[in-house]
Amino acid sequence: AAATRSPQVRLRGRVQPANAASTATAAAPTCRGQSVTSREAGEIPAVMVAAAGLARLHRGHLGQVLDPHLECTPAPAQGAIALEVRVGAELDGLAAALDDPTTRVCVESERAVLGAMGGGCRLPLGALAEAVGGDRFALTVAWASRERPFQMLRKSGTAPGPELLDLALGFATELRT
Repeated sequence: AAATRSPQVRLRGRVQPANAASTATAAAPTCRGQSVTSREAGEIPAVMVAAAGLARLHRGHLGQVLDPHLECTPAPAQGAIALEVRVGAELDGLAAALDDPTTRVCVESERAVLGAMGGGCRLPLGALAEAVGGDRFALTVAWASRERPFQMLRKSGTAPGPELLDLALGFATELRT
């Protein structure tokens, strides 16, 4: 008979059985560079990698796309491309033509949450702003507080574009308290 395993949660270098008390932990294997092949060989129970990594390894068929709205709120400004040119430079006009006002509103509100939370790349924070029609935007913020282990705090709401920044800063204030 095949052995069954309980679901596990990975936090800060430890593997925590999902149904175990928070004090019971087991050492997690270190997996760098060989994660997918280690998983296929049965050396590790699970691995999470980006779709691009699977494609590079010619194993795209193994992947499962997670709905970012349900599973993992992306990092603030994830996927945004920033262009910076000197004012008056020959490329100044080209950069202005490439600026997308909708994307700018989304990225500025996501980054406002990050700044208000005092964060950088190590803060367990996700923020996703999206245009939902007309001048309305939806904002979702998810934060894993160190004071509340195993609990993801979420805030979601909608606002017109000019008010999205205030909504973002309000969410940051509410999550910190």
